[in-house]
Amino acid sequence: MNKEIRTWPIFDFLRLKFILFREVLPLALQLRDESIRPRHWNDIRFEVKEEFNENSPEFNLERVFDLQLHKH
Repeated sequence: MNKEIRTWPIFDFLRLKFILFREVLPLALQLRDESIRPRHWNDIRFEVKEEFNENSPEFNLERVFDLQLHKH
């Protein structure tokens, strides 16, 4: 990248989003593993202190970001 592009606000915004995505991707792969049991999901809900339905169509990568599961 040339230096001018790196000064654009959108460049920094997208760079941070990409870093977060790289951090969350391994977690997303683990969460879809069939070895995850209901008790594990209950533990996750307890940790994040928020209810969600992991089987819902609305439970997607964006929701994983919103819940900040990568921090738990």
